Amino acid sequence: MLSREDYKMGTRETVSLILIIIGAKFTDMTPSLMFDETEMASWMALILSAGFFLFTYLIFLNVMKKYPDKGLMEVFKLLFGNVMGFWLGMILFLIVLCGVIADARTNVGIISTLYFPETSLLLLFFMLMVVCTFIAKRGLEAIGRTSVLFIVWIKAILLLLVLMIWKKLNFSFLFPLLGREPERILTTGFKFMPIFAEIMLLSVFMYFFKSHHELKKDTLIGFAITSFELLCFWLFYIMTYDVPIIKEVTYMFHETTRIISVGRFLTNPETVFLPVWLIAIFIRFAFYIYLITAMFAYLFNIHEFEPLLIIMAAIVMICGLIPDNAIQVEYGLREHVVFEYGSFYFFFFPFLMWIAQKRKEKKV
Repeated sequence: MLSREDYKMGTRETVSLILIIIGAKFTDMTPSLMFDETEMASWMALILSAGFFLFTYLIFLNVMKKYPDKGLMEVFKLLFGNVMGFWLGMILFLIVLCGVIADARTNVGIISTLYFPETSLLLLFFMLMVVCTFIAKRGLEAIGRTSVLFIVWIKAILLLLVLMIWKKLNFSFLFPLLGREPERILTTGFKFMPIFAEIMLLSVFMYFFKSHHELKKDTLIGFAITSFELLCFWLFYIMTYDVPIIKEVTYMFHETTRIISVGRFLTNPETVFLPVWLIAIFIRFAFYIYLITAMFAYLFNIHEFEPLLIIMAAIVMICGLIPDNAIQVEYGLREHVVFEYGSFYFFFFPFLMWIAQKRKEKKV
């Protein structure tokens, strides 16, 4: 495990990492899950999700600034005691683990279904875990610097996608703005708040930030940019497909790359976007493997957790292969566990931390 003197995350690394790990969510089934609930009003639900998260995150930061040299798992134990702190951390670990398993299975399913249908799912999953574990073994420094290295190219390709399909967008598809069931916007916005959870989870690595102020500044910058980016792509998808087609498209980003017309000289334009998307996926899951391994290590006071990286990657792969298809994972594990239960956890545990902190101050 890295010590606090080994490496410090800078603004570029933190913001780039956030833009990749959260920004990549408009390339998986996250938009489809939200469009199923609020259709053309999903962009408004996304704004509410960002608002809910920002509100609870500011409370969370207010508590964490009292412990500038402690990670999230340690703060749990300091505020709630060893037993309750351990179980709060364990619940968080299990929610994150479920999310990583669901996301990994979904992205492997995308690769298998759309790009390599003749290749074994097991082999694709194995290759993904091998590459991501290789990056994760280099530590948070390698993950952060790799993010900085590729972030400009990733965003440039995304901008190219928008420009190439701009003429196909139909602004009338945004109406009615409130959709056909306006009453679902608020509940959906709350439910999908965990879209931004990785920003809060960066506090697990508090040792690797120069100060609490740096963590707050960098994560809020990353949150603002990635929220705007997600909003743009939600609107982009709505203006491309409209209802009811938008509810039938499973892999929104990848289907969009296939409807681009570049002439007879480039008959498969999606191949231009595939390598860049894969790089983003490798960085994203390298971070996820490193994150869940670190959370597990902090929970059980394991000081050297590098050997656990391979074990955690194996657990993700084995659990991800159990369901028959990615749709079952998304609508079962990710929607019901990560979003429905996770939304309550991520919204309310900062309040519990704040209450515990106030009680602790009174005793002093």
